[in-house]
Amino acid sequence: MLLEICSDSLLSIENAIQGGAHRVELCQALCEGGITPSFALIKRARDLCKDIKLNVMIRARGGSFYYDESEIETMLLDIKECVKIGVDGLVFGALDENGLICKKVNKILLSETQNIPCTFHRAFDVVQNKFDALFDVIDLGFARILTSGFEKTAIEGAYNLKLLKDMAKDKIIIMAGSGINENNIADLYKATHINEFHGSFSSIVSDMSIYKQEKISFSASNFNDYEKKVSSYLKIKKALDNLNLCL
Repeated sequence: MLLEICSDSLLSIENAIQGGAHRVELCQALCEGGITPSFALIKRARDLCKDIKLNVMIRARGGSFYYDESEIETMLLDIKECVKIGVDGLVFGALDENGLICKKVNKILLSETQNIPCTFHRAFDVVQNKFDALFDVIDLGFARILTSGFEKTAIEGAYNLKLLKDMAKDKIIIMAGSGINENNIADLYKATHINEFHGSFSSIVSDMSIYKQEKISFSASNFNDYEKKVSSYLKIKKALDNLNLCL
């Protein structure tokens, strides 16, 4: 069993380590599904993750997964810097204008990874040809696919996750993600027998600011500037405990 924690802060990484997580996926702007983090954050995360793996999201912006030339060039530069820093894995994925796996762009991005294991992220969940796309990703040489089974959450997509795992056999790892928490992770394992899970396992933490000007907000309407989501080591530990009970 492997538990990967999606983190956008050093505090979340520290809690992931304390909770016993096996790997961190570092990104920023989780409210947009995650984008490439700053190099300073990647370097500091690399220093923290001495005993666990560190994967880094490569995504130039939020929104769709069809990228123009300038965005592809940006992601190539990001990949080169991540290789220099010494990350353990990279996380990205590109689609074409028709919602299919874009082999051309993914090959370009993979060419700069220096054979670091790469995860095709949840762009996979919005492909037009669904199950056929699995073999495109396998042929490209990705190490794993992060997916909810084409549904909003992995629990809703459990049936498809099981199908993907069976179809993939030992050619690629299927990692379940989206909506996974410490209370449903064991049920998801029993339904799919997937061995890798991805989630933030977060709690809302209040800002330590004494003075708060709540009339003006700089975040999206459903976010509070004085609150943040931080991965909880207690939730991570409970998730692992519940998974271990399945063995």
